[in-house]
Amino acid sequence: MREIAHQSIDERKARGLAARDRTPVSSHMTWRPAWVALLEEQNRNREPDLVAVRYGRMMVSTRAATLASVTAYRETMAKFAEMRTMDIWYARLDEDELISAIRGPATEVAGEAKGHGFVA
Repeated sequence: MREIAHQSIDERKARGLAARDRTPVSSHMTWRPAWVALLEEQNRNREPDLVAVRYGRMMVSTRAATLASVTAYRETMAKFAEMRTMDIWYARLDEDELISAIRGPATEVAGEAKGHGFVA
């Protein structure tokens, strides 16, 4: 049986950093989901003063969910980077672990948003 050569953790980190340099976060901002156009269409028939309130409410829950997801993803990827291939293959995340990973950051962001006058 032939042995498969695997990259070290440092080599994988370097490869990830190089990929980040080739695709900066600012390049992600050009993507525009279809729901944005839908919201803009709906806003044409709304009271202009209430549009900001609507966006503020949406921003709290969307930002909290996004930050919680990103945090959970980054923590998981950091753990995977230190694991062997077969350990990663059999890794799992049950519902309770997922909810607890998301709940903490989401609560923090929601509290921060309320402090700025947004109501969820």
